[in-house]
Amino acid sequence: MSHLDQAYWDKRYESNNTPWTLNTISPAMKEFLRLHKPSKESKILIPGAGLSPDANFLYNNGYKNVFVLDLSRTSIDQFIITYPDFPTNQIIHENFFEHKNNYDLIFEQTFFCALPPTINPNYPAKVTELLKPSGLLFGLFFLGDITLGGPPYLQNQKFYSDLFSPLFKFIILELFNKSITPRKDKELFFIFEKK
Repeated sequence: MSHLDQAYWDKRYESNNTPWTLNTISPAMKEFLRLHKPSKESKILIPGAGLSPDANFLYNNGYKNVFVLDLSRTSIDQFIITYPDFPTNQIIHENFFEHKNNYDLIFEQTFFCALPPTINPNYPAKVTELLKPSGLLFGLFFLGDITLGGPPYLQNQKFYSDLFSPLFKFIILELFNKSITPRKDKELFFIFEKK
């Protein structure tokens, strides 16, 4: 069973084996909202959203154009149960790389690190396709030993810089100083603007 398959992720959610899930808005989302203060009209995508409290937080704070996307049907079903007031037409069960739409903002939390390294080069181009002109990709990348298996797949800062610099202008790419304790010194906070 490949972790590119829906069945793999369904099984993870069915067994509650989701250590990446936070029960509150992520520190990265808080930091982005503090620094950027996006328009409440912004169209926002959270890929690989899982049980994202960030989406629910945004929606309940006036960002009515927030969309969640996940490959796992189980995670989608759990999201609907957890957040019954979130509009179901903004919950997308789909492969990210097959998704078609346009967004002002895309929030990266724990999706990129779930992709196998062979898929990494496809991600920046897909994000660019989905973002409107001058749209922003923001969130966290995870630092660690690139020789270890995954998911999560960890990389160093140079890897992220080299991968994204052809298509994005870097506004911020730095070690995150507001990580939750288990992730301290293991996260890069970033805000990238589509070129």
